[in-house]
Amino acid sequence: MFNYVESSKVADFTKKISLANKKPLIIIEPKGFSFNSLKELWLYRELCYFFVWRDLVVRYRQTFLGVLWALLQPFLTMLILNITLGNIVNLPGSKISPTIFFYTGLIFWTFFSNSVNNASHSLVNERALITKVYFPRATLINAKVLANLVDLAFSLVILFFIGLFSKFFISWKLFLLPVVFFLLMCFTFSISILLASLNVIYRDVRFALPFIIQALFFTTPVIFPINMVSEKYRWLLMLNPLVGIIEGFRASLFDYTINLSLFFYTIISTIVVFFFCFAVFVKLEKIFAERV
Repeated sequence: MFNYVESSKVADFTKKISLANKKPLIIIEPKGFSFNSLKELWLYRELCYFFVWRDLVVRYRQTFLGVLWALLQPFLTMLILNITLGNIVNLPGSKISPTIFFYTGLIFWTFFSNSVNNASHSLVNERALITKVYFPRATLINAKVLANLVDLAFSLVILFFIGLFSKFFISWKLFLLPVVFFLLMCFTFSISILLASLNVIYRDVRFALPFIIQALFFTTPVIFPINMVSEKYRWLLMLNPLVGIIEGFRASLFDYTINLSLFFYTIISTIVVFFFCFAVFVKLEKIFAERV
């Protein structure tokens, strides 16, 4: 009787295994680049908000000044540049003071450099999460960029008060500001996902990144107007979309002529860079869990 009961249990267990094997096995893996990849980021937006909140809390935890550090970095750099280069730089218009000229470039540059630096290491630093749970990996990178958007917002508040004394020029060009901010976000996200994905495969990125950031700083009109560069080499600078973004930002606020050809070129190049970088990211995403 004992052997019969045990045999029945074994038969039932074998039957359950057989039924379980007939259930469909769902495997989630990244597909090729498509607009569904972008749609998936929107579907996981609540997770992105959680990552943003976590980054902000961790960044300013146990700091004496807290969020004020987001204001001090570009503000103190502006003061140093104003003292050292204020009388040297030939500004594109007499109505623009060196103080406001430097600051308008620095707040965009600070946002870009901090976002790229933080996002490029995001996948490697979240190794445990990536190998255990499925979610769009680009959410981690997007969260790093959006977290720095909070710092940019505080810097823009300071810019507003500085502008009260510098007399912003009110014109139709103010309508270009949303386009400029969109281009800044798009280009920053593009470079971030490209470097983050390459950093998973080639750890040399973390050594090359400081040089890349430094080279971009000196080829972007942050502390100098583009008219200081010889026309013979100016086209080389224009290959960098940040040139058109920062120039468009200044032209939207102040009374000097906007280079429409440069602005339209910046729009096109930023869109091309975005799709290229995102396509590279989606292609490499399949092996992130193995290589991270």
